[in-house]
Amino acid sequence: FLTRQIAADWLVKDGLPENELAAMGFLTLGRRFLNNINDIIDDRLDVITRGTMALTVTCARCHDHKYDPIPQADYYSLYGVLRSSTEPKDHKDSMPLFESDKPFDPYVFERGNQGNHGPRVPRQFLEVVAGPDRKPFANGSGRLELARAIATADNPLTARVFVNRVWLHHFHSSLVITPSDFGLRCEPPTHPELLDWLAVHFVESGWSLKELHRTILNSAMWRQASIDDSQKRRVDSENSLLWRMNRSRLELEPMRDAILAVGGDFDLTV
Repeated sequence: FLTRQIAADWLVKDGLPENELAAMGFLTLGRRFLNNINDIIDDRLDVITRGTMALTVTCARCHDHKYDPIPQADYYSLYGVLRSSTEPKDHKDSMPLFESDKPFDPYVFERGNQGNHGPRVPRQFLEVVAGPDRKPFANGSGRLELARAIATADNPLTARVFVNRVWLHHFHSSLVITPSDFGLRCEPPTHPELLDWLAVHFVESGWSLKELHRTILNSAMWRQASIDDSQKRRVDSENSLLWRMNRSRLELEPMRDAILAVGGDFDLTV
């Protein structure tokens, strides 16, 4: 699904139904910034990198940062991928991206200024993930290669970011408290071994979301009561060690069902 969201147009060329292009609304339905192409691409890079890998790549748009493993050159490598893609002027079913006739040969914008040319950089993946022996993307813009570099078991971040988001959905607090930023300047995971185990289990089960839900919801942790324990609270007042289930507000549908159940009017016929 991630590959479709980033590069469905490439997959349609290989026989994927054309209606799958709608997945690319993940990128193209964002803000337009008065049609400033540089800001549009910056926003799309932010969506891709923070959403899938919890990396704040767009911080490097204007210059390197002392504590940031993403250099400005890597930002413009990815910028070149999206700058080599174009939106059709008229498409009935969705807002996909397609390959430009001529890929954009990226260079660093000194201080983020397009008119201030820095060195040329290849379109390629992030060194902090791919390692120093990475190879430049070879096919067109490289967008399909980028998608596959993100959605692979070899990427140590994608599965961890995803299971952390699912954990947040069920527990209303996540193992990494900043789900869109796994950087070293943030708080470390409360349970790093659990995060690793869930990520590996998720990949080994075929990236099955249903199996991930089943694993979490059948756990003793999720089935705990939310009853307070004064002794444990003195040791861990924030419940960081998960000694009870966190209390949370019910959404509308569960609240309605709970009221009907308490009143004896809950219909289980269906």
